[in-house]
Amino acid sequence: MDPAPSTDDANSDDPFDPSDVAVSPLLIVGAPRSGTTWLQRLLLGHPACVGGQESHLLVLFDAMLTEARRKAEFDRPHGPLTMTTETAMLDSLRRMWCEILAPTLESRPEATLLVEKTPDHALHLELADRLLPRCRVIHLVRHPADVAASLVRASKTPWGRDWAPGSVDAATRRWVECVEAAESVAPRIGASRFMTMRYEDLRSEPARRLGEALEFAGLPTPGTDCARIISAEDAGRGAAITLRGELGVAAASTGSSGIDWRTWISRLPIVGSRRDWGSISPNSGGSTDRRRRHRGSAGGLLELEGDETADRRVLDLEAEPSKVLASAIRRLHGDFESR
Repeated sequence: MDPAPSTDDANSDDPFDPSDVAVSPLLIVGAPRSGTTWLQRLLLGHPACVGGQESHLLVLFDAMLTEARRKAEFDRPHGPLTMTTETAMLDSLRRMWCEILAPTLESRPEATLLVEKTPDHALHLELADRLLPRCRVIHLVRHPADVAASLVRASKTPWGRDWAPGSVDAATRRWVECVEAAESVAPRIGASRFMTMRYEDLRSEPARRLGEALEFAGLPTPGTDCARIISAEDAGRGAAITLRGELGVAAASTGSSGIDWRTWISRLPIVGSRRDWGSISPNSGGSTDRRRRHRGSAGGLLELEGDETADRRVLDLEAEPSKVLASAIRRLHGDFESR
């Protein structure tokens, strides 16, 4: 199939068009529980950035295109590709992307960068490159043992049991799937539009790494401003990620219009008090005791988000690491340690 038409010839002197922001997003991707929400909140602390909930649009669009191709290969073909071309479908999906994200852009009309965070978009970056040829991607990679521990713990909660793998092996395979999918597309997208960032580096030097992310996104920012964003987030004054659309309407009908998702979830009984997870043995390949205390708006919720180093010992990941996890750790060191 032909690639989607490029938008790289857009005239920089043209009047500002919000759709230009929509089709030139910064996509934050990674395995679930890798700190992508935290990175998005930090980026949204910049006044030129705007963003909202996980859209999962690339997941849905890719499923539609895959099904259209499947039906077109039947002995008796049917489906949308018997009526139009895939390029035309991509044009329609691009318009839908802009229309669905329009309310988010309208919430901060002065913004020039859309920060879209959906971890599962790591599996759909080839489509992202075709649909949004000016998008940039930050792939956030966290140690697979921490991701596995966080996913298994999430699977035992009401909010995570529908999507989080319940075993170490399944959780590790999820990490491998996401990391391999994202990194395999990196050469196609190119270094100017694809950045891999280690979660542990972001935790140990948040202001510096935030500055690197903003510069990559075309928003060079003084270190003092990055430090101010980090301090605001740590103090619970960070950017809110607001519920909109159907859920926003539902919230308005109950008198809680505009409620931030962290506040909404923090009211659930599953969110308990914080606990000190202890240090991690450097022999397992993770960070030692470089944890930063983060007492953001969600309080104890951040323990469930994966914004703190998970306690692998809870799952005996150090005493008896699974073969799947051990393989993933070797992959981590082989591919990323030298970066």
